[in-house]
Amino acid sequence: MTILPKDAGDALLIGRAWVDGKVPGPAPVLVRGEDLLDLSSVAPTVSQLLELEGLPARLSSGNFPVAGSLRSAR
Repeated sequence: MTILPKDAGDALLIGRAWVDGKVPGPAPVLVRGEDLLDLSSVAPTVSQLLELEGLPARLSSGNFPVAGSLRSAR
């Protein structure tokens, strides 16, 4: 069973997850495969992330640190 949509491989999926780091707390994440990638270097909140110009291209081509996995997400 998966929580992702059937077309997840073709989709650009973002969410919010708790990220341990310099400042632990909720951060925007990108779902790529089974990994949750930390987007806090791009924007500190999902709201601010969604306001950025050219976001799909930036996220598709970006190299972001792994914050966790879908299996570890609650």
